[in-house]
Order: sequence, then C-alpha cells, then structure tokens
Amino acid sequence: MSEMEFAELEHEAEAERGLWQQQLLQTKTGIEEKAAKASVERIQEGVREKALHNKIMEKEIIFHREKATELSRAIETLKEDISHVKQAIQEDRQKCKVLPLMAIRCLPDSEVQLDIPLRRP
Repeated sequence: MSEMEFAELEHEAEAERGLWQQQLLQTKTGIEEKAAKASVERIQEGVREKALHNKIMEKEIIFHREKATELSRAIETLKEDISHVKQAIQEDRQKCKVLPLMAIRCLPDSEVQLDIPLRRP
C-alpha cells in the first residue's frame, strides 16, 4: 500500500467516524428527549395543575407588590399635601387673629376708656 492510498484510506475513516459520532449524538439526543417526555407524562395531573397554579400565584404576588408600592407612594404624596394644607390654614388663622389687633393702637402711656353698658333693673 502506498502512502497516498494510506492517506486516502485514513481520510475516509475519519469521515466515517464523523458520521458515526453525528448519528450517535442524534440517537443520544432522541433518547434523552423521549425519556424527558415520558417522565413529564408520568407526573400526576394534580401536580401539573399545582405547578401551573403556583406560577399564576407568583405573577399575581408580583403584581400586587408593585401595586402596594405604588399606593404607598401615593399615600406619602397625599400626606405631604395634607401637611401643606394644614400649614396654610394655620397661617391664615394667624393672619385673622393679628389683623383686628393691629387696628387698635394703644401705647403704654395712653389712656383707655372702657365703655361697658350696665344693666339696670
């Protein structure tokens, strides 16, 4: 056998090995897929329903947590607004109390005359 024939034979052997490995991989993948499908089919219906229900509940919990966070922020904003309104009301009350007193001008050495009506029987 010449060197060229040997190289050609070796090349063909490598090609066959590659095909064999590819077929082996396909067979292995097929067996794994069938085994996984069979094990899933063996799971009881109740367990599958519970798993589905758990996924739904998980999504609902996430939704409600986001809503609770959003509502907490809204509550804080409303509390701040209420605080500002209360402060404005307090300031207005102070202004109302001070205005009548500002009209009266009594100095320490001024005389004060009281006009108190008396009841007479």
